[in-house]
Amino acid sequence: MAEQLEIKKNLASTFRHTLQREYSAYKFLVQHATQLHQVVEIYAIVNNGVIDLWTVVDGDLYQAGESLAELDVELLVEFPDLYFDFMTVHKNEVYAETMPKDRTLIYKRL
Repeated sequence: MAEQLEIKKNLASTFRHTLQREYSAYKFLVQHATQLHQVVEIYAIVNNGVIDLWTVVDGDLYQAGESLAELDVELLVEFPDLYFDFMTVHKNEVYAETMPKDRTLIYKRL
């Protein structure tokens, strides 16, 4: 019984740490993305331990992709313990089938 409680405490602690790290990564991303005028929205979904980040941009997709690639590298360096997959789509190409339905909006330019 005591062993089960210890396992539950360890799992809860690990889960809490993971959520805190994910939140910190989202916060870092949003703080830096606000400096990129092309970024319109950012969505996230966690799938099998990988954080999928969908960035919706306005304007030249190639130019936005270059700026976002630099930000992606910064995110990977800042959070080496997390796994990311980065997708960039133009706002005119966002369709219901493009992104997962259970995505979470973490940033929207007002």
